[in-house]
Amino acid sequence: MRAEFFDIFGAMAFLFIIIFAIWMLKTNKKPRKWITALSGV
Repeated sequence: MRAEFFDIFGAMAFLFIIIFAIWMLKTNKKPRKWITALSGV
């Protein structure tokens, strides 16, 4: 696999996390559990 593939995959994963976080805030759910789980990794 090429390095470009990992760059694109990393960017997509980063965007997915941001969109997921915004969606959690809009649905008024508390994403603290998710944030601590992600930061703990």
